[in-house]
Amino acid sequence: MIIYHGSPNNFTEFKLDIALCQHDPQTVLTEGVGVYMTMHERIAKNYGKYLYKVSFDEGALVDMTTYDGVRFVLQQLLEDLSEVGVVLYDYIRGETIDGWLEGVILGDYSCTNMDREVALLLDSEESFYTDGNDYEIVVETLEKSMQEIHDKYVFKFNDKSLGAVYIAKNPSLLNIVEVVEYGIE
Repeated sequence: MIIYHGSPNNFTEFKLDIALCQHDPQTVLTEGVGVYMTMHERIAKNYGKYLYKVSFDEGALVDMTTYDGVRFVLQQLLEDLSEVGVVLYDYIRGETIDGWLEGVILGDYSCTNMDREVALLLDSEESFYTDGNDYEIVVETLEKSMQEIHDKYVFKFNDKSLGAVYIAKNPSLLNIVEVVEYGIE
């Protein structure tokens, strides 16, 4: 799969460094630090004078614009939660989760921070605490699970202003195919 990344910097490999980030403040709050990419050259060109043609293994794509993609990530989180004795559906109704999943698909909720979203859902349920669950253990478990997902996958998600956007939190998943300098600063 070929997608595009724009940058004011010329480099030969991707690395994550907050100091190198160019971003819309709202996006940073939503999805955090990562390599952001698009299917559209014209959009990528807006981010600097270097246009990177990027490839990655399509098997490493999780399409968070579909129920299958969002459910895949949620299922990974739920499996790890069950290892510490927490079953999400014991505390959150199915309709609430379905509404939340739809929000992720539409771009209303973060897709790369689903661990935090699940933790917040549990934190809002009194019965979660009265059952003797340890919130800190749950948060640690979810964070570790999400990091493992980020290490393996590139996410496609909906951005309200840009449409479909791709993000890699693990730059080793990406290959730079070509770099074009086109002169716009």
